[in-house]
Amino acid sequence: MRSIESNTMKLRCSIAYSIIGLVAIAALGTAVSLYIVSVKALEKNINAMNLSRTRAAHSLAQFVIDEKVKHLEVLSGTLRSNSRLQNAMEHYHRQGDTEPLKEAMDYIYSRIDVDHFKVIDTDQKVLYRAHDPEESEDSTSVWGVAEALSGKEMVTSSKEGDTWAIRAVTPLEIEGQIQGAVLIGLRIDNKFAESIDHQVGALIVISSLEGMIADSYGLHPNHHHDDTLDTESAMLQSFKQDVISQQEDYKSNEVRYYKRISIVDSAFCLVVEVDTTKSSQQFAQTKNMLIGLAVCIFLIVTCLGGIFAEALVRPLKRLTKRSREFLEAITGESIEEGRSNELKNLTYSFNEMIKNLKLHIDKRNTAERELRKHRDNLEQTVQERTTELQENIRKSETLRREAEEANEAKSQFLANMSHEIRTPMNAIMGFSDLLAGEDVTEDQKNYVNVIRESGKHLLSVIDDILDFSKIEAGKVNIESRDSSVQHILHAIESMVHAQTEEKGLDFQIKTNDNVPANIVTDPDRLKQCLINLASNAVKFTNKGYVHLNVSLEEKEEKTYIRFDVEDTGIGVPDDMQKKIFESFTQADESHTREYGGTGLGLAITKRLACLLGGTLTMISQKGVGSTFSLVIPTNVDVKTQPLLEKNVIDDKIFSGAEKTKSVEFSGRVLVAEDVLDNQRLITVLLNRVGLDVTIASNGEQAVQTALAEQFDIILMDIQMPKMNGYDATRQIKNKGITTPIIALTAKAMKGDREKCLEAGCQDYMCKPIDRKRLQEVLQKYLPAKNTVSA
Repeated sequence: MRSIESNTMKLRCSIAYSIIGLVAIAALGTAVSLYIVSVKALEKNINAMNLSRTRAAHSLAQFVIDEKVKHLEVLSGTLRSNSRLQNAMEHYHRQGDTEPLKEAMDYIYSRIDVDHFKVIDTDQKVLYRAHDPEESEDSTSVWGVAEALSGKEMVTSSKEGDTWAIRAVTPLEIEGQIQGAVLIGLRIDNKFAESIDHQVGALIVISSLEGMIADSYGLHPNHHHDDTLDTESAMLQSFKQDVISQQEDYKSNEVRYYKRISIVDSAFCLVVEVDTTKSSQQFAQTKNMLIGLAVCIFLIVTCLGGIFAEALVRPLKRLTKRSREFLEAITGESIEEGRSNELKNLTYSFNEMIKNLKLHIDKRNTAERELRKHRDNLEQTVQERTTELQENIRKSETLRREAEEANEAKSQFLANMSHEIRTPMNAIMGFSDLLAGEDVTEDQKNYVNVIRESGKHLLSVIDDILDFSKIEAGKVNIESRDSSVQHILHAIESMVHAQTEEKGLDFQIKTNDNVPANIVTDPDRLKQCLINLASNAVKFTNKGYVHLNVSLEEKEEKTYIRFDVEDTGIGVPDDMQKKIFESFTQADESHTREYGGTGLGLAITKRLACLLGGTLTMISQKGVGSTFSLVIPTNVDVKTQPLLEKNVIDDKIFSGAEKTKSVEFSGRVLVAEDVLDNQRLITVLLNRVGLDVTIASNGEQAVQTALAEQFDIILMDIQMPKMNGYDATRQIKNKGITTPIIALTAKAMKGDREKCLEAGCQDYMCKPIDRKRLQEVLQKYLPAKNTVSA
C-alpha cells in the first residue's frame, strides 16, 4: 500500500510540475511573439508615415508647379489677344510714345497674379518693366525671347541668382505682324514657401547637379541649413527614374527622400529631409514598454499556471485521503499522509459533462420545434411583407402620377397664360406698328414708341419664363448638327450691333487664327446663349465697348471653343457674383433699380451651357467691367477642319437698319380669328398689301366659308369657340381643299408648331404678328405684283 501511495504522490507532483512548465513556456513564447510583432509593426508604421508625408510633399510640389504653369499659359493666351496692350504697342511703333504702353501694362499688372511683367521690342529691348519701372531702358537676354519674336508662344524655367522662376514669353501681333513680345514670370521658391507643410520636415530643390536653388530653411527665417548638398547615389537615381529613392543617415538621425519633378522642359530633384530623432526616441520607449509588458505577462501567466495546477490536483488529494482511510479501517494500521494528488474530480467532471449534454440535447430539440414553428409561419410572414411592399409600390406610383399631373398642369397653365397674354399683345403691338408709320405728331410718335418698346419688353419676359419652365421640366432637346461659326457670329452681330450703335458703344467680334470654320453643336441654342450674354452686356454698359472674343483651347485632350463677352459696364459686386446665375436674381435688387429684367437670362444661359456640354463663368470688378466666358466642346477634329476666315467677319459690319421692302400681292384670304381687335389688325395689314380679306369668327364658320367659296390662302387661329383650329384644318383637308393653311396662333409652347403641321397646316406663325415674317409667308404662297421700298 505504501508503494501505491508513493507512486500516486510521484504522479501528483509530475502532473503539477508539467502543467506549470507548459504554462510558463507558453507565456514566454507569447510575450516574445508579441514583442517581435509589435516592434516590427511600429517600425513599419513609422516608415509608412514618413513615406506618406514625403509623397504628399512631392505631390504638393508638383501640383504647385503644374498650377502655376497653367496659370501662366492662360495669362499668356489672354495677353496675346488683349486689345488694350495691342493698341498701346501699335501707338508706340507709330509715334514712339511709351506712355500709353506704361499705362496699359500697369493696368494689366495690377489685375494679374505675376511677379515679373515687361514688354520687349523686336530688337529685344525692354520698353517698360511694370514690376521695376526705373530699369525700363535696359536690354534683356532672357532665353526664349528670340523664339517669341519669331511667332512662338512658350513657357520655360530658369534660375537667375537666388531666384527660381518660370516665365512665359508671348508674341504681340498687330495686323498679322509681330511687333514685340510680353514676358511674364512667377517665382516658384516663393510659392513653395506658401505651400510647405512644416510637419514634413525640410524641402530642398536641386537643379540637376548644379546645386541647391530653394529650401524651406532659407525661405523661412526660423530655419537654417547648409547651402551645399552632397551628390549621392539616391539623388542620381531620382534624376534617371521618376521614383522615390531613400537614403538614411543614422549619425544625424535623418532620412532623405529624393524624387524627380518636372517644370516645363526642365527636371529638378526635390529632397525631403525627415528628422527621425523623435521617432527613434518613441521607438526606444515603445520597445522598453513592450519588454516590461512581456515580463509582466510571463509572471502573471506563471502564477495563474501554479493556481490552476493546484486546483487540478486538489480532488486527487481527497481521493488519496479516502483510499488511506479505507486501508486504515481494513488493516487497522495508521498510514502516513502523503502529498496531495487526487483523481475524484475526473469522475465529477464526467458526470457534469453527461448532465450538460442531456440539457443541450433538450435545448436542441426545443429549438428544432421552434424552428419548425417559424418555418410554418414564414410563408405567411413573406405574404404579409409582399402585400405591404405592393401597397408601398402602389402609393409610390400614385405619388409619381400626381407629380406628373401637377407638372403637366403647370405647363398647361403657362401655355394658357402665354396664349392669353399674346392675344391682346398682338393687337397692341400690331396697331402700334401701324401708328408708327402714320403721319402723327412727334409727341404721339414718342407715345407709340413707348407702347412698342413696352410690348417687346413684356414679350421678352414671357419668353424668358417659358424657356426657364421648359428647362426645369426637362423638355429642352439639344439637336447637335454641323454648324457654321461664321453664320452664328453674323447672327450675333446683326442682333447686337444695332443695340450698341443706339447707345454709342464700340462693338467688335475678334477671333483667333486657330478657330475652326465649323463645329458640331445646336446652333440655335448657342446663338440664344451668346445673344443673352451680349444683350446683357449692352444693357449694363453706358460707355466704352462690348467685345466678343472667340478662341480655341484644349483641355484633357479635347478641343473647346471659347466665347468671351467683355464689357466696360457697371460690373458685379463681389458679394453677388456667386448668386448672379441663380433664378430671378440681379446684381441690383433694390426697389429703385435702374435696370429692368426678370433675372432669368443668365440662369437660362447657364443651364443651356450645361446642356451643350460646356460651362459659363464670369470675372467682374465693380465699376470696371465684366467678362462672361462660354466654353463648349467643338465635337470635331479641328486638325481636319478649315479655319474661320477672319476677314469675312470684319467686312460684315452691320451698318444700320436695312430698308424693308413692301410687296403687293393679289388674291383672296380667309382669316379665322375670334378676337375682334385681331380681326381689325390682320384686315388692315392684308389690305395694305393688296389682298381681299374674309373673316370667320369661329372654327365652324371657317370650315363652312372655305367649302362655300374659293380662297388663295387661309390664316387659321387655333384656340376658337365652337371648333378649334386643329379640327377645322382637318375637316377642310378631308374635303379635298388644297388651299394653303397657315397657323396664326398665340400658342408658343414647345410642340405647338409640330401639332399645327400634323393637323394639316403648311406653315406656322406666332402672335404677336411679325410683319416681316407675315410678308415672307405671303411671298411663299401668293404671287407678288410689285415691290416698293418702305
